[in-house]
Amino acid sequence: CDELDAPKEEIITTIQPKLTNKKLQLPNLPSILSTAINLSYLKKAAPKHESVWKDKHDKARKYLSDQIGDEDAEKELLDCADDYVIDNCIKKVIKDKKRIAVATVQESATPEKCDDIVSKQNNDGSFEVSETICKEIDVPVTNVVTEVKKCTQNPKLRSPKSEPWWKTALATSYLNIAAPHHKKQWEDKHDKARKYLSDQIGDADAEKELLDCTDKYIIENITKKVDKDHKKEAAIAVVQESASPDKHKEIVSKQKDDGSIEIDDSVCKELHAPKEEIIDTIKENITNPKLKLPEFSSSLATAINLSYLKNAADKYKGDWVDNYNKARDYLSKQIGDADAEKELLDCADEYVVDKTTDKVIKEKKRD
Repeated sequence: CDELDAPKEEIITTIQPKLTNKKLQLPNLPSILSTAINLSYLKKAAPKHESVWKDKHDKARKYLSDQIGDEDAEKELLDCADDYVIDNCIKKVIKDKKRIAVATVQESATPEKCDDIVSKQNNDGSFEVSETICKEIDVPVTNVVTEVKKCTQNPKLRSPKSEPWWKTALATSYLNIAAPHHKKQWEDKHDKARKYLSDQIGDADAEKELLDCTDKYIIENITKKVDKDHKKEAAIAVVQESASPDKHKEIVSKQKDDGSIEIDDSVCKELHAPKEEIIDTIKENITNPKLKLPEFSSSLATAINLSYLKNAADKYKGDWVDNYNKARDYLSKQIGDADAEKELLDCADEYVVDKTTDKVIKEKKRD
């Protein structure tokens, strides 16, 4: 019952109406159903341990045959049990993943993140979309309202005037789901936002639907983001484990006297992209207009190399840390803006990690 995330009585009452064969209308059907569910669970969830349970399984199958006395009815029962077990196991896995993802985000919630979110509240109680929320759910600010609106067909909630409602509901949902430990910090703002929604929408059912949609959207996207981050961590671990000293030596050999580092062919190969494509992609992703200028291409190349060293060659850090520090000094002098430099390094990190993850996943699928 725990593994299927349902009490015994619910399992029986869910399967029973789906049985159509009249020969399954037996006084001891609950016992028969329980046996079929157990057999299905063993077969679907514990096939590696078949030697442990095979004798019990065969004895139970004989019990079912004796009690039902009809092969077609027995097959229908077992098929229904299989469908139920598979569906509920999948649902439980998804539910557990969501629970773990929400717990992960709650652990990372800080007073500073809450401050950023509530700072976006307008005087009337509505909220603007916070970069913090969009980063946590991995959805661009420009896309988030359009995306979340797809959750409903309600004309009132899809109308143009509903946009501030969605922004506000996203903020309240995120605070409730991701930052319950900091409730005292945002409770007043949350209550003001809820009053705004009630006054503006004027329809309790529509308001509930709106909040249900944003709750679901926040949880699903948090789950996707945490899952994506875990895959990245696993991929980076694979790359670090397989890293050879030759790669980081090739990278630092490209360092110039001023500290800049050209992108080496070995890095291009690891990232599955030519040098020009790497630079162009970083320029597209970065928001600071200064860094998009041609004279900063060397800074972009240097940042990519630093990110690759940090993420893929960490176990050889002692060999390249001096080159790394010299390159960081170069970036600081060239850019002359701490925020722009941080954005560049973050962008390079994201690019390197994403490309490395894609490469590892493709190789695993090929294997």
